[in-house]
Amino acid sequence: MNYLQRRNGVYYFHKKVNKELSTNKNQIIRKSLQTKCYTTAKQLASLLNYWANEYFKMGIVMTSSKMDEILFNYLQDSIEEYSELEELRHHKNSVEIDNEIYEGSTKKAVLYHLKKHNKLDKKRDFQEIKDYVENQVIPISKINENELNELREIKEFYWKLFKYYGEVLKADLSKFEGYSVEESIDKHKKNKNQVVCRAKEKEN
Repeated sequence: MNYLQRRNGVYYFHKKVNKELSTNKNQIIRKSLQTKCYTTAKQLASLLNYWANEYFKMGIVMTSSKMDEILFNYLQDSIEEYSELEELRHHKNSVEIDNEIYEGSTKKAVLYHLKKHNKLDKKRDFQEIKDYVENQVIPISKINENELNELREIKEFYWKLFKYYGEVLKADLSKFEGYSVEESIDKHKKNKNQVVCRAKEKEN
C-alpha cells in the first residue's frame, strides 16, 4: 500500500497529487492517521485514498475539510476496540432472530446489520440511505448537534457517513477469527442450492 507510511510508530496517509492538478512537481496530500495499529491504519488510508481519487476526478485536490475531519474521527473512534462508540453501536445493534435476542457485539447481529447495509448500498436510493443514516448511524455517532445542522444540508454527508459505517461494520465482523466474506457468501450459495435440489427431488 504505497499511500500508507509510518513515522515514529504512527501511520500516515501519503498520496501524490495528480500532475494535472498539482501546483508543483512534488505536491503531496499527507495526513496523520493517529494510530499505531496497521489494521486500523490500512482501513483509514483506503478510505482516504478512495475519496482523494474521487476528488481528483472532479478536478479538486482533497483538503481536510470540516466534514472529512468529523467523519474521519468518527470512523477511527468507532473501530477502536472498547471505545465508547463501539459500546453505543453494540447496544443499538442488538437484534431478534427466530425469537432469540443477539447482542450487537455478536457475529449474528453484526452480520445481520451488514447484510442490511449492503442491500441498501446496492439499491443506491438516496432517501433510503438518508433515513438509514438518520435512524441508525447519527444517534450513535456523537457528532455535535451544531455541526449536524450544517452537515445535514450537504447531500454528500449522508453518502459518506453511510459508506464509512459500512467499513465500521466490516471491521466489527473481521474481529471474529476465521471470518471471511467470500467464504460466507459461498456457504450461503451452497446452502441455497441444497434447498433447491431437495425441493426438486421432492417434486420428482
